[in-house]
Amino acid sequence: MALIECRECGRQVSDKASSCPQCGCPIRQIAARDEVPASQAECQLYSEHPAMLRGDPGRTLFIMVLLALCILTFSGAFDSPLGKVDADAAKIFAILVLVAILLYLFVWWIRCKAARITVTTHRTTVRRGILAKKTIEVRHVDVRLVQVEQSILQRIFRTGTLALGSAGHAGMEIQFRGLRNREKVAAMIRERQQS
Repeated sequence: MALIECRECGRQVSDKASSCPQCGCPIRQIAARDEVPASQAECQLYSEHPAMLRGDPGRTLFIMVLLALCILTFSGAFDSPLGKVDADAAKIFAILVLVAILLYLFVWWIRCKAARITVTTHRTTVRRGILAKKTIEVRHVDVRLVQVEQSILQRIFRTGTLALGSAGHAGMEIQFRGLRNREKVAAMIRERQQS
């Protein structure tokens, strides 16, 4: 025996009761109608965070170039013939840039860990955020467009962007960048569009 909430008054009522003792709302018919057969239950098929460095190769290459310049500056490769003051100022600037890059990488890592795409038997869900959450769901039966994009650098790093458009939305409703198995996910969604 389980307790369920009456839809009329909100009181906790046994699922075996024929009606709510407080308001008289029928309970047994509602409970039977809400039960989902095991063959139609929603199951998770795939779940993934976006790839961080591989997911945005242009940004990754830019950060690597900045890191290399900071290391070369700190090691003295760009020492100025004008004197020690300029070299020390350049090293301090390189350290500040290095700290900024590390802070930026940390924030980027948090954003990647705070985003997740989940494909179930009935819907695709994208969740983003840690403190402020944003969730976008598209039922597979409503999907009208499945788009997989890859730039040249994304092809090299074997990642891409998956975008889904639904019947009730103009344009792309879901866009998820940095997906490693984008073709597999697109195939799962296409397979369930008609069912």
